[in-house]
Amino acid sequence: MNPTRVGKKIDLFFSRHFKKIVPQKIPSIDSIPETIWIPPPQGYHKMNVDISFRSHDASIGICYITRTNSGNFIFAGTETGHATSAEEGECKGLQAAVRAGLQQQLKRVVFETDSKNVAAYLAGHAVNISWTSSIILDQVKQQSMLFDYVFFLFCNRSGNECAQILATLSASSTHIPCNFLFPPDCLKEQLRKDLIFCNSVNS
Repeated sequence: MNPTRVGKKIDLFFSRHFKKIVPQKIPSIDSIPETIWIPPPQGYHKMNVDISFRSHDASIGICYITRTNSGNFIFAGTETGHATSAEEGECKGLQAAVRAGLQQQLKRVVFETDSKNVAAYLAGHAVNISWTSSIILDQVKQQSMLFDYVFFLFCNRSGNECAQILATLSASSTHIPCNFLFPPDCLKEQLRKDLIFCNSVNS
């Protein structure tokens, strides 16, 4: 067994249970604008994930967007799928994001979802989720071990706006997966707002 990999897994275990993924400098509450996208630590990428769920018999829209700790856009992807509940949809969204992150060959990643139960389950806490959701999230845990370091965190919806915009469009427009190497026009204004806070943290 590779001792380096064992060490990384130990770090991952403690990080998930005692995680302190916060910027080194936190501005005062008065200086925080309406958007609250918070950059990941230096050397990490952040993938915000969201889904659009309308009903159990309609397609869900999935979006994940990758940015650096400077707020620079790296990649975004949209997919569609099916889920029996919004919770199951959030789980499938994270599964798609982890798969995309591995395809991008990311090494250190912070995944953010606006589903508290999903984030709590992946952090190792006991939460009330469906059997189907737990199966999907257990698969996510296994897949995520291929990253060097990984965190799954909860964020408020206002910090997940970019992902929500694309997820909504994905659910209502096309069933064809789309990849974006440059920010689509519909995201540019929200990305600009997110950068305001990002720059205040990194300054």
